[in-house]
Amino acid sequence: MGPVKWLTYKQAAKFVGRSKGAIRLWGRQGMPLGWKTIDGQRARVVSDRVLLEWSRQKMKNSPVHQYRMRAIRRAEGLPDIPLNLPRRSAPLPKPQSLPTGRTAPEVDLDAPKVNPLAELPPMRAPAEWDTVTAAMKTDDPACWGIDAFTADSFHDDEERAMLADICAGCPLVDLCRTFAIAEKPAAGFWAGQPSSAYRRR
Repeated sequence: MGPVKWLTYKQAAKFVGRSKGAIRLWGRQGMPLGWKTIDGQRARVVSDRVLLEWSRQKMKNSPVHQYRMRAIRRAEGLPDIPLNLPRRSAPLPKPQSLPTGRTAPEVDLDAPKVNPLAELPPMRAPAEWDTVTAAMKTDDPACWGIDAFTADSFHDDEERAMLADICAGCPLVDLCRTFAIAEKPAAGFWAGQPSSAYRRR
């Protein structure tokens, strides 16, 4: 095994065929990162070995990849492999102490909740969005936790077909479609179609 190579976000994205945003997201999700001085400036870097292992694990858990593997196995006459789709889990409890030894600040549980979306521009379809979010309290959308659904554009026909298959089995697909028709979202994959299909309506 050769020496460890340290890659910037841009180099890492090219190395595994993902976007820089995906590499940043993996870092926030726990992928070990380091620092390196490049042209006199500190930059975040990741080792090629860690990046490859993280990328393989992400692909293994990706429903899109699993659907592709199932399609290949069907074409070869082999039995289907079981899907390992992500499920929404309860939020983890907040730690009582920080790694530095300081005590975490107390949280007022009776204080009004701050809506992080309040600063965003108003949506064209607030009623439809409220309906979707209310339904998500009881039913998990099939796209939950799948990064591929939030892309800006979709040019790969095979990937679009896989995402559409996932949407077809979603309990919220009709509510999602109603929202997308009214909102005409700027990005993402909604109820079996990319956002561009709704903007053309």
